Amino acid sequence: MTTHADAPAFPVTWKDPADANLTWFRDPMHFPGTATPLTGGFLRECLEPGVAAACATLVSPLLTLRHTAFNGWVYNSPVLAVAPEPGRGRRLSAAQIAAALRRGGRRRGIAERALEIQAALRAPELAAVPSVADAHGLTVRALVNVIAALP
Repeated sequence: MTTHADAPAFPVTWKDPADANLTWFRDPMHFPGTATPLTGGFLRECLEPGVAAACATLVSPLLTLRHTAFNGWVYNSPVLAVAPEPGRGRRLSAAQIAAALRRGGRRRGIAERALEIQAALRAPELAAVPSVADAHGLTVRALVNVIAALP
């Protein structure tokens, strides 16, 4: 999880240390209030495998949608199929991102959203040591393959 230089410390213990390199968003649409630990476990253990399988079946621009909960608040992190590690994400053109959005079914605001996504992917917070980024990408792809193979 990236932080602003002036932000106070927010202690987070990750189940998978590689998750600290992902960009996480709070999910107020689906979880406007705090969730129970059981809900957090359900999201990670039950929903994530289903999302990964659905993304593969529907040829989604997402590889999967990761979930976690801290202090009862639910966060998600989309993992793009076209760029599972930050370096590949930074190299995507707005046209490539727009094409992925179209494949995912988006019909409105594609050009604007593609530019927003491109700017987010090129944010300095996503820069990582190349060997760490490559290892993270291999891990993400391997985990998604395992999840997709689950019955």
